[in-house]
Amino acid sequence: MSVSPLTDAQVVEAATQLAAAARDRSAVDQLASEPGNVADGYRIQAAGHRLHGDELVGWKAGCTSEAAQRMLRVDAPLVGRYRSAHVEQSPAVFAADTFVTAPHLEVEVGLRALRDLTEIPTDPLDLADVVEAFAAVEVVAARLAAFPLIGAAQLAADNVIGARMVVGATLDLVAAGIRDLDSAPVELIIDGEVTAAATGAEALGHPLVVLQLVAAHAASIGQPIRSGEPVITGTCTGLVPARVGVDHVGRVGEAEVRVGFD
Repeated sequence: MSVSPLTDAQVVEAATQLAAAARDRSAVDQLASEPGNVADGYRIQAAGHRLHGDELVGWKAGCTSEAAQRMLRVDAPLVGRYRSAHVEQSPAVFAADTFVTAPHLEVEVGLRALRDLTEIPTDPLDLADVVEAFAAVEVVAARLAAFPLIGAAQLAADNVIGARMVVGATLDLVAAGIRDLDSAPVELIIDGEVTAAATGAEALGHPLVVLQLVAAHAASIGQPIRSGEPVITGTCTGLVPARVGVDHVGRVGEAEVRVGFD
């Protein structure tokens, strides 16, 4: 059964609800107008970005691992944006009550464009020539009370539950090393103990595959990834609850990123 698209007024109403939830730190039980498909979810997301009026400086992908897709009951990755106020440099410390819902952490391979990605190669590995890699932690926290049982359309509307991007050290890699990021070890270390470990292959088999997907989405909405913009490529370590008063260290290869909560 086809679903009628939301009106522009309904899109703005839903985006305003989500913005108020972030401001008041009170989760939304139900949107006044629910997106019936991912396209409407992205319209709500875009309206939310316009409401804040802050410069959009980065990109994120979510649901890029099989485990994440199973947990969230979606069958494809989703894309979100990051505005300048929500991108932090490592080490970053947050008040735990900053977020609407309990914050969780994801260690991710970050990729930074070295030129505008206006042309997207057919082979994602060719993107290794135009990016540098960095270690990243994403703090995720939903604004919808029903998370994680919300589906793809609402995930898109809620900016794929992105709350903060924490940018860590850059990996000292030439293009050949970027092409090998699928085998790079990725770890989350909490209070000195390895809590989760995987490789870059958790992100759709290779972080460059994710970058290709994000670049295609960006081009489709007329906002190609620009030189200097960071893209985080999805969790390699799952969703791990943040803990107050301890050190959280993300590691991608030899590069680290640190996050704390008080």
